[in-house]
Amino acid sequence: MIKIQGQFTDKRNKAYDEFVRKNRKASGPYVTVGVHEGAGQYESGVEVWKVALWNEFGVPKNHIPERSFIRSALDENTEKINGWRVELVGKIMDGLPIEDALDALGFRVQQLIQNKIKSNVPPPNVAKVTSKKIRDGHEPQTLMDTKLMLRSITFRRHVND
Repeated sequence: MIKIQGQFTDKRNKAYDEFVRKNRKASGPYVTVGVHEGAGQYESGVEVWKVALWNEFGVPKNHIPERSFIRSALDENTEKINGWRVELVGKIMDGLPIEDALDALGFRVQQLIQNKIKSNVPPPNVAKVTSKKIRDGHEPQTLMDTKLMLRSITFRRHVND
């Protein structure tokens, strides 16, 4: 799970005062994107968040290579995400409810991460694993066996925590 949070700090701008006044009730609004608590379990009983963590960082002793799909999606799209944040702050100042802006940002980042998972994140599966996936009727590419982790990437907004 990631936390995307922004602050508007140009106090010389009159729009800043209006922004603060309109959104004073929302103390520290932010959106989280990733595999959240309660995302579910695989048939084996292993929770989805654990599988996501193992793949994101790798577990060498269990022969699970690092296949970053969250950090790499964010790193590869930093400029795009920052542009969205600026765009949405402007829309908030024009009257868009902060909840709607957080939902828009969360959904967009969710899509980036899901697209990264669909991209067959390297390193490739070893031949034995690919053969087993095909035999079991699963997607042969990385991170896509049952697509449960893909479906478990969601966003949640937090306005008054």
